[in-house]
Amino acid sequence: MDKDPEWIESIRPRYNMDRKKPFSSKKIDWNQRDLELFSILSRQINLINIDENRKQRINKTLLNRLTGLNIFTLKFNLLPRTHELILSNLESVIEFQKKK
Repeated sequence: MDKDPEWIESIRPRYNMDRKKPFSSKKIDWNQRDLELFSILSRQINLINIDENRKQRINKTLLNRLTGLNIFTLKFNLLPRTHELILSNLESVIEFQKKK
């Protein structure tokens, strides 16, 4: 079967290979976001530490639940203050048992 190149060209779908994936034109100010997340988390951690009768240790799951943030998906390389705050306040099981 002889293929007609003009016919193939006429039925072929047209794609614009120069077209790029659409993206948001908003630039994220990571310093501002770091300060906002830092204040939210530090406020919540202070409230947890004030409570004398707390029955849960401070871990990422507890912070997720109390703040509504998804801490597991945060870009910690862009949020150094927030990352340091979380790491410095996480409690291991042994530390929590000593406090109780």
